[in-house]
Formats: sequence, C-alpha cells, structure tokens
Amino acid sequence: MEIYTLRGGKIEAAIATYGAIVVSLRVPDCKGNVDDVVLGYDSLNLYVSNNPYFGAIVGRYANRIARLIT
Repeated sequence: MEIYTLRGGKIEAAIATYGAIVVSLRVPDCKGNVDDVVLGYDSLNLYVSNNPYFGAIVGRYANRIARLIT
C-alpha cells in the first residue's frame, strides 16, 4: 500500500492505494487552525480486519455492474 498526499493551499488530503481510502483530510477551521477531520484507523491491518471499506472510495461492488449496462 502506498499513500499519496495532495495539497492545495491550506488543504491536504492523504489517499491510500488500497481501495482509494481517504486516510487524512487536513482543513482549516474558522480560526485558521488546521486539523485532520477524517475518522480512520492507524494501520492497514485494522482497515482489512475490522471493516475493509471504512473510508474507501472503491468498495466491494466496483465495476461489478459493468455487465448490466447495455
């Protein structure tokens, strides 16, 4: 698993290659203090063993409906 960090101004997002999991999203509050607003686990093992789709953009049904569309 790799984690890619995307930055734009004061906003920063960390995305894991395992299911495109949003690991972290750091944004400023109304006072300008930057903090992580994503609820998640500290390791990949916890994502896999507890709930493999927690925070994931790509889940269990990704591309499984392709054959249904004509």
